[in-house]
Amino acid sequence: MKGKLRYELIYQTLDEAIRSGTLTEGLVLLEGPLGDLFGTSRVPVRKALMLLNDELKISRFDGRGFVVGDANSKDIKPIRRMVTKVDVGLESDQAVDNRTLSEKIFEDLFEQISTCMVFGHYRVEEGRAAEYYGVSKMVIRQALLRLRDRGVVEKEPYSSWLAGPLTAREIRNDYEIRAELEPAALKLSAKHIDQLLIAQMVTKHEEMINGQEISIEDITTVEDFLHGSLIKHIDNKKLLDVLNHCRSSVVLNKVFFTSLNLSMDVAALKEHKLVLELLLQGAVEAASASLKDHLINARKRSLQRLKVVSVLPDPKLPAYLVKV
Repeated sequence: MKGKLRYELIYQTLDEAIRSGTLTEGLVLLEGPLGDLFGTSRVPVRKALMLLNDELKISRFDGRGFVVGDANSKDIKPIRRMVTKVDVGLESDQAVDNRTLSEKIFEDLFEQISTCMVFGHYRVEEGRAAEYYGVSKMVIRQALLRLRDRGVVEKEPYSSWLAGPLTAREIRNDYEIRAELEPAALKLSAKHIDQLLIAQMVTKHEEMINGQEISIEDITTVEDFLHGSLIKHIDNKKLLDVLNHCRSSVVLNKVFFTSLNLSMDVAALKEHKLVLELLLQGAVEAASASLKDHLINARKRSLQRLKVVSVLPDPKLPAYLVKV
């Protein structure tokens, strides 16, 4: 049976939450925060909300977004707070997976190939990958073409797909680009960022700094927020594509923390927190400058981590990745 489209899955989740009462009447629903919650863009969220609005399960009001309930037929007081996974009827640690099969394959290929890059030079065999995922070679080839656009793999005519190795020069080059472009993107994106989200991430950083047990998921969350969510609200797709192309250090750091069972260092968390606090104060220029300082410091840490990872044994990888 054909899988549901993304907006249909979001609609179904929100509809069930409204029916069950976990999304309480009056709660304000905003496209941006819901997109972050569901791990998607605003477009499918907007379509799901419009369907719910047509059915009078949510309604417009004198403010941004929608409120749960029909504000036209009753006096509903808007409740402005963060919508959580619990609100939409999910366990707090349950992932909202609304990806298509091709997206899941692409993302797993990206993770596996990105990991192998840290440990050397690898050949990606299309046939074995197709068998591994139970799909056609065409599906694998399309995913690899997307990965080539992101700089993860390369291929010359009539040659094999190749990945890696991740070098110190590549990390330096990536950070040099990011240190110039990310702060500029933050300034363009700042006015669209939800202040409540920023405040909640400041709290999360405080908990992590004060010694709460930190998981790789926590690290991924704070990294993705600072270097992804904060800068995504811009119209310049080419700029975002360049920045996505230059995130080799993200994979390196994930391998580093996972392989050595280490936590994120406090210095990096404090640098993150400073950027967020400045944004809360409306000091966008200062936040942009602090982000640049953080990226310069992060480059030094990543280069040190590359030296450590280089002496680790090769990880267990799928058979479609063959070391050259």
